Amino acid sequence: FEPITFFRHLPLALMLPVCLLVVGAFRRRDGGIVPGVLKITRHPVLWALAIWAVMHMAANPYGAAWVLFGSMAALAVFGSIHMDRRQQTDGDARDLALVAETSNVPLAALIAGRARLQWDEIGWPTTIGTVVVYGVLLWAHKAVIGISPLPLP
Repeated sequence: FEPITFFRHLPLALMLPVCLLVVGAFRRRDGGIVPGVLKITRHPVLWALAIWAVMHMAANPYGAAWVLFGSMAALAVFGSIHMDRRQQTDGDARDLALVAETSNVPLAALIAGRARLQWDEIGWPTTIGTVVVYGVLLWAHKAVIGISPLPLP
C-alpha cells in the first residue's frame, strides 16, 4: 500500500535537523567547553541515524524497508546506550563532565535545564554546512536511490 502523505513529507521536514546533528558532530570540544550540538545529544551521529531510519520507515511501509531501516535505528539507539555506559564506567574526568552536562536522548538536557544552547555555539559554518549537506542529499537522492524526494503530493 501507499504511505500516508504526511509520512512522505516527514523525512523532507526532519532531514534538516538530522543534517545539523551530523555536521555539528564534526566540531571539536575546546578545552572543557561543550559545543552546541553535543548539548542537544552526546551522540549526534547515532541519533541522526536513528531519526533518519525511523522517518524512512514511516515513509516506506514495506517489509524490506522496515527490516533495513529498523535494523539501522536499533543499531543507533543501542549503540548510543552502549557508548553511554562505557563513558560512565571507563571515562575520564572530561567524559564524566560531559555526561553530567548533556544527555543521550536528544533535547533532554536542554529541557531539564542542565544545558543551555546559544546560537554562537552552533555558528555560521555549521549552519551553512548543514544547508549544503541537505541540498546535496535532496539533489543526489534520485541518482543514488532512484526515487526523488521532490515533488511530493
